[in-house]
Amino acid sequence: GSESKMPLTRRIGNTLFALLLGFLSKKKVRDTASGMRVIRAEALSKLLPLPDGLHFTPAMSARALMDDEVRIAEIDMRYHERIGASKLRVLRDGLRFLNVILSAAAYIRVSRLTIPIIATLNLAAGLIMLYPTGFYLASGRLEEWMFYRFAFAGMLGTIAVTALCATIVSEHVSALTLLRYERFGARARGLWRYENLRLLTVAAGALWMIGAFLNLRGVHELLTSGHVSLHWSRVMLGAFFSINLAQVVGTLCSVKIIRALHQRQPFIRPEAPTPRANR
Repeated sequence: GSESKMPLTRRIGNTLFALLLGFLSKKKVRDTASGMRVIRAEALSKLLPLPDGLHFTPAMSARALMDDEVRIAEIDMRYHERIGASKLRVLRDGLRFLNVILSAAAYIRVSRLTIPIIATLNLAAGLIMLYPTGFYLASGRLEEWMFYRFAFAGMLGTIAVTALCATIVSEHVSALTLLRYERFGARARGLWRYENLRLLTVAAGALWMIGAFLNLRGVHELLTSGHVSLHWSRVMLGAFFSINLAQVVGTLCSVKIIRALHQRQPFIRPEAPTPRANR
């Protein structure tokens, strides 16, 4: 509350962690580490296990805010400075606070962490390729020194696709593990939807076919003469499309396995009755 006497260092740290957790959860929070808490019994199972250090409070806040099935309410209170020596260490416990917040986001909503990174990587790759693309459209050729731009942009793009594929699988695994896959599938949008992932695989396959077509003459030369006279840009595009097609196909197969496991879940839970054999 406004009358709290929290030390300046802790007030700054608390504000920064509240902003970070608010950004990740898309919800408003003012205090992530208050020790004064009341918890409904039915919500406790969604918060456990908790660490046994001072960072158990931000861990609880992070899990409650990242979980759509748990609601958190904040009520103003007066905060007085502690009498005696505090056990809190700014650097050590600050790193613990950061770790538990990021961990909660990672196993409940990993996309909140990875999507900004993926967008940044794609933006950087696009900016790097801006000049070579304009140069090629204007002159119909590429300079040799542009090879390094192609290589660096391709690396960034491949890392972005890898992160995206890992995010898709992680989101599905998280929903399956938390026994929420049915609701996750119904509410999923964008690339989280299985149907849209199949369309992405088709698009990646189409790009691979373009890359293969650009390299057909080179493959023929390699098989007949042992030498390749193709421009390096064609080879790099073909390699980029092939690597990313393999990643997308692997992601589609992984999600298909997760969907099959979800269909089996009702039959392998300990409390589930054993289905009768067909007579």
